[in-house]
Amino acid sequence: MKPEYNLVLRTCNSDMTSFDGFKWPKKGAVKAPDWDPKPECGHGLHGLLHGCGNGNLLYNNPKAKWLIVKVLKGTCIDLGGKVKFPKGTVVYAGTKEEAVKIIAEAYPEAPVVFANRHSGDHGVSTSGDGGASTSGDYGESTSGNYGTSTSGDYGASTSGYYGKSASGDYGKSTSGDCGKSTSGYQGTSTSGNYGTSTSGILGKSTSGICGDSISGNCGKSTSGNYGTSTSGDFGTSISGELGASTSGVGGTLIIKWYDGSRYRTAVAYVGENGIEPNVAYKLDVKGNFIKA
Repeated sequence: MKPEYNLVLRTCNSDMTSFDGFKWPKKGAVKAPDWDPKPECGHGLHGLLHGCGNGNLLYNNPKAKWLIVKVLKGTCIDLGGKVKFPKGTVVYAGTKEEAVKIIAEAYPEAPVVFANRHSGDHGVSTSGDGGASTSGDYGESTSGNYGTSTSGDYGASTSGYYGKSASGDYGKSTSGDCGKSTSGYQGTSTSGNYGTSTSGILGKSTSGICGDSISGNCGKSTSGNYGTSTSGDFGTSISGELGASTSGVGGTLIIKWYDGSRYRTAVAYVGENGIEPNVAYKLDVKGNFIKA
């Protein structure tokens, strides 16, 4: 039976050395001098199996050499986010763009780090950390941390920490902490702490602490402490302590605050008690609504 192989993606310094001084060949056989099969970091050659895993482990700088190593199937030890192996064959050493392209073409369904994935309508598109994922209408798009994910109408778009996620009308868009999430009409948009979340009319938008959350008419917008929450006419705007809320005609403003002994919730209705539409409000120390 012909032996089967996997491709592993890794990086080196410009002189082909790794952080511990081990020097890799630009092409050909390579072997770990201190191989130990224990599932622990060290004592082996390391990389990302199929180009998938923690993209932060790679040297993402212009001078780095990007390697693709052919490794006998079954010899890789999973270390969580990366693998180690006893030996292999370097089949490519060069630029990030070419290395990612080669391994992404070899594994078209895998979430390869830094890869740009595209699928058509009803398709599924997935990329790894730092990658870009795009699908058409009704599609599903997912990218890893620091990635960008975009899907068309009725699609679902998800990206990891610091990522940017966008979907079309009726879509669902989610990004991780510090990310930016946008969905279209009647969509649902969620981002993590420090993120920005935007959804269309009748949508639901949620962001974390210090985030900005905006939803359209009749939508519900929620942001965390210090955040800014905005909803359209007849919508509900909810902000955390020290946050600011804005709503359109017929809308509701809700801000949570701490009175020194317990948390309370202040509620105001646009058009009542001097609360104006499309004006940002915060709370004073007594829990009264004042213009932000």
